[in-house]
Amino acid sequence: MKTTGTSQISFFTICLILIFSTSIIPTHLALADVPSVNDISTEINVSPIDSSQIIFSVRHNGATINHYIAQIELEIDGNVIELTPLPPDDQITNRVIEYNFTIQATQFNTLRVRARCIIHGWSSWTQLNNRLYKLYVEPVEGFGSTDPVPASYVYNQVVTVPVIATPATGWSFSHWELDGEVVGDENPFTVTMSRSHRIKAVFTGSSPPPQVNYTLTVEPVEGSGTTDPAAGSYVYHSTVNVPITATPETGGEFDHWELDGEGVSKNPYTVTMDKDHTIKAVFIESQQISIYTLTVESPSGTGLTDPDIGSYIHYQGDHVLVTATPDPGWGFDHWEFDSVDVGADNPLTITIDGNHSIKAVFIQEETDSGTGIPSFPVISLIIGIYLYYLYIRKNKYSLDLSCGC
Repeated sequence: MKTTGTSQISFFTICLILIFSTSIIPTHLALADVPSVNDISTEINVSPIDSSQIIFSVRHNGATINHYIAQIELEIDGNVIELTPLPPDDQITNRVIEYNFTIQATQFNTLRVRARCIIHGWSSWTQLNNRLYKLYVEPVEGFGSTDPVPASYVYNQVVTVPVIATPATGWSFSHWELDGEVVGDENPFTVTMSRSHRIKAVFTGSSPPPQVNYTLTVEPVEGSGTTDPAAGSYVYHSTVNVPITATPETGGEFDHWELDGEGVSKNPYTVTMDKDHTIKAVFIESQQISIYTLTVESPSGTGLTDPDIGSYIHYQGDHVLVTATPDPGWGFDHWEFDSVDVGADNPLTITIDGNHSIKAVFIQEETDSGTGIPSFPVISLIIGIYLYYLYIRKNKYSLDLSCGC
């Protein structure tokens, strides 16, 4: 029992007040900033040396001389190869860095990459699936031609490619050689591009074909540009493949060839002299597309943006998505687009029609104890406790420091 006219404050109650008061002190938690890997391409080459050219990029925010990517690992079917990242100075300058490596392998099932930040550790593994396969159509053995003509052709997915062999007069088609192995005399032959391949047509005959010549007529160009060879008539042997190149003048661009009245878009192009041909280059005026810069400024407050801080090049009409992510204890308030408040849409889509700047504005969140008691400044709490202490002392009330249990 307590004496009449006295009041008590338990020690337990004071502890609760002090615990609740900490909710108004902002807490900043560090976000784990591990690198991220982006798959660009893996170009698989089977000639002249079996190799694969692997291109990927690594993005790492906030690199410093003491905070950088220290290690990159490439895993091929379970075998790990350690790659050398760029020096920290280069990582500070470029937040997104493209890496280009060549390995002596062309057949593998699993290809993946990860990167390690010296502070935050390893990223997750990223599968590299964007593979570019090449078909090398080799020069024929004997006398004849192929369609497509001897050259290198790139495919970014598994497709089937028909190849046709046409013997010269007095010669016959014998067989195909695929990756150095005889695969029969089926003609046309279909190559499945599940990997890179080399293919060669083999013709047989007793003597060289008779000297048959054909004329290639290069007509004057349509539009503004030149061709190599220039306009004129040229006589070639029937076994010859003639390369021709179109070069536009300033302000123009190459559109297509007209080969015997049919449109062909490839440039340079190779004409197979299996008969007389007429070819003309068609040029058009360039469709000028303006290039502008979007500058992502350092945010106001504490948080991250995607894209990160920096300047980015875009074409007119591009649509760019920007996202703001506040740090713990902070909230996203609005965007400033060219220093003008444009609201709080998040993410925000920007249509590129000129040079622009964008800045995210974060504000510190008001905290709450979670008990329905509103937060208030620490100084107010201290003053309140001190005044209550003076009141107790003046009226000689007791202060119970028990836990109330």
